[in-house]
Amino acid sequence: MKNNKGFTMIEVIAAVTLIGIISIIVFPQVFGVVERSRKKIYVEDATRLLAKAQFVMNSKSNEIVKPNDRGILILGLDFLDKDEFQNTPNGGEYLVDYTYVAVVNNAGKYYYSVMTVEKTKHGDYQGIELSSEEEVHSSKAANHVVTFTPNQLRYIADDATIISSSSKLDAAYIKNHLGAADSGSWSRSTTITNTYNKVD
Repeated sequence: MKNNKGFTMIEVIAAVTLIGIISIIVFPQVFGVVERSRKKIYVEDATRLLAKAQFVMNSKSNEIVKPNDRGILILGLDFLDKDEFQNTPNGGEYLVDYTYVAVVNNAGKYYYSVMTVEKTKHGDYQGIELSSEEEVHSSKAANHVVTFTPNQLRYIADDATIISSSSKLDAAYIKNHLGAADSGSWSRSTTITNTYNKVD
């Protein structure tokens, strides 16, 4: 005769408790690895955008007019080649009107900063807040990956597809994010001289 005795209540409670303990230990580590990986991709994409902007600035191309002293040049994602940035960290897409590199001419030296904004597949906005080249290349670059509220977003062109509550990028916003360029010494006449966004 078979013994149809099942698990005792104590055995069931012990098994559930053990599974719970394992979940508490393992799941946060797994999710932490995934989140760190996503942040790393944002940083890598920002680094590639900076490299593309530096290539454009160092080339002898007539495509752009370089900024005079105290001038700011904006190079948008579309201009820098958005096709190379199709695989976003959260399965959405980088917004061409909100993802850019700002190039500041301060006493003949160029300073670069970058902002990336992905509209994720969940409909929120994530990316790198406007950060200097030094910040993006630092060991703490992942700290600049944020989830944006719409009023934190800055679009770069008058013909942008505008997200409600976002604002147009201006020189003051850039100066507040570029400590390396000694922004405190800039004259009030510092302006965005040119914006290159769409590819003709």
